[in-house]
Amino acid sequence: MDNINKIVNQLNTLGYYKTNVMDVLDDSGLNAFNDNIDFFNGMLNDKFISNELEIIRTNPSERFERSGGKPFEITHYNFLNRALSLNDGSFIKLYLNDFFIKIATKFLGSDPQLFNILAWLHSWNKNYGRMHSQNWHRDREDFKLLKIFIYYSDVDENTGPFQYVPKSFCGGDFET
Repeated sequence: MDNINKIVNQLNTLGYYKTNVMDVLDDSGLNAFNDNIDFFNGMLNDKFISNELEIIRTNPSERFERSGGKPFEITHYNFLNRALSLNDGSFIKLYLNDFFIKIATKFLGSDPQLFNILAWLHSWNKNYGRMHSQNWHRDREDFKLLKIFIYYSDVDENTGPFQYVPKSFCGGDFET
C-alpha cells in the first residue's frame, strides 16, 4: 500500500506518474500486456494501416480531414472499423488489473468508472513539427480524472514522446 500512496501523492502534486509495466503489473497484467502486443502486430501487418503509416511518413497533412484533426494517430477504429471489444487483445482486462484499480480508487476517492479505452499507433513525423492535437492543450473531460497511457514500444525524442506540463491539471498551478 505504501507504493500506492506514493503514486497517488505524485498524481495529486505533479499530475502524473510514470513507471515501467514490468515494475508494477502482476503476471495476469503482464499476460494481458503481451496479448495486446499481438493486437498491435496485427495492426502493423494490415495493408490499410501500412499505407496510412506511409502517408504519415511522406505527407501527414493528407490525413488531416479523415483523422479528425489527428494526422499522426491511427486508431483501432481504422483497423477494426468498430470499437474494441472483449475479444480484441486484452485491453479491458489490462485496465481492470488490480494495480490500476487500486490507484484509480485511491486517487479518485470512489469506485472508478472505466471509459474511452483506445488503442492506437502514433507515428509522429518530426519533419512536420507539431500539428493540431500535438500542440499544447488541456483535456477538459472532467475536474478530476485519471488517464493511463501504456506504451508498447520504446519512446524517445525521435519518436514523439508524450509530454505533460507538471501541475497543469484542473486546480493545479495553471488555472487557464
